[in-house]
Amino acid sequence: MRLAFADPRALRLSPLNMHHGRPDPDVSDILPSVRRRGVLLALLVLETMADGVVVPDHFDVVAGRRRWTAALAALGEGVELDPVPVAILEPGDDAAAIEASLIENLNRLPPDEVACWETFARLTKAGRTVEAIAATFGMSEAVVKRTLALGALLPRIRALYRREAIDVATVRCLTLASKAQQEAWLALFDDPEQRAPTGAQLKAPIRTPSGRIRTPPSPPASRRCRRWGGARWLCWTWATASPPGRTSRSASGRAARRSSR
Repeated sequence: MRLAFADPRALRLSPLNMHHGRPDPDVSDILPSVRRRGVLLALLVLETMADGVVVPDHFDVVAGRRRWTAALAALGEGVELDPVPVAILEPGDDAAAIEASLIENLNRLPPDEVACWETFARLTKAGRTVEAIAATFGMSEAVVKRTLALGALLPRIRALYRREAIDVATVRCLTLASKAQQEAWLALFDDPEQRAPTGAQLKAPIRTPSGRIRTPPSPPASRRCRRWGGARWLCWTWATASPPGRTSRSASGRAARRSSR
């Protein structure tokens, strides 16, 4: 690792930064300090490459995006700043760069679990084992495996989890579900007339041989729960009518009794 100084305008965000592709962060808490004293803590960077050749005095920010963003904001206001300190990582060690990005964010503010999964998944692709990831970040192997299990989720379920539209207990159960079961759960989640099961309510249905997902038993006790059979109907539901093209046994029985009178 080498230390140097760089013009903030000659920097860009590295694809290895865990916040790459997201909106600019809020820097209102550090901007006053940067205006007065500049950036004091070095940014972790990689040299910018173009067609396999190093671009002189240009760097990709691996860690320190908020400090870099604050420096750009101050320069945009007309504040004169000294070049920012940068610590240049060795080229080619992408795994080390990914680790550096996550470690800085963990020390500042724990990122959401989906962001951790994205980083851990990239580390495993770069050759890091679960044991190595756990040792690097001071976590148990069970926590790392649980985080990596988010990769079994459909992208939309991960997005809902990131927005806190669904809770941790629900996500843990859905990681055990097949893609078909997850799609069935999303159909319930999107249906305004149904209530998708959450948390512990998901455990039993996912582990039954039928693989069906059912809705939680919340309607009044005076209404009976009736299962819609057949492969087409994947959910259990509180219903007052049969599914399209089907006639409930109770309804057909009542009709038969009326006709026999």
